[in-house]
Amino acid sequence: MSNYARAVCAFYAALALWLTFCTVQTWGTAATWASLTMLSASGVPIVGILREHTHADDLRQLRAELERHARPDTPLHDLTDGIVAMELAAACCETWWTSAGTEHDGPCTARWARTVAACPECAVTPGIPCHDNGRPRADVHARRIQEAKETTR
Repeated sequence: MSNYARAVCAFYAALALWLTFCTVQTWGTAATWASLTMLSASGVPIVGILREHTHADDLRQLRAELERHARPDTPLHDLTDGIVAMELAAACCETWWTSAGTEHDGPCTARWARTVAACPECAVTPGIPCHDNGRPRADVHARRIQEAKETTR
């Protein structure tokens, strides 16, 4: 609720108290209809206070909805699917994938190239996995496979 709305609510509360006080003071001395009118009028500022609170809640909900619509939607499952697709593309063989990188199929070219040839791209010797800027790769560079084919001829 804004400072203006708080000030308006304070004014409404003071007005309701003043009208109630006037009603009590005039109850036996003025006409009954006038006292009843002032009593019912003292309830009107209470309605104003409730309206200010409802208005503040509506504004808060509208701001939250606008903020939510302003953010781009990036569902988590799309990010996860992309990561899984990248990892599957990097897998050298199905056995390697299912054994978490501990075993390879017999005709697995990545394992064969890793054991037979050095990698000219990342400058590692046979038996050492390829890497990209210090991060180990699950597969081997294409140049290493080429080198392995040339070495075994």
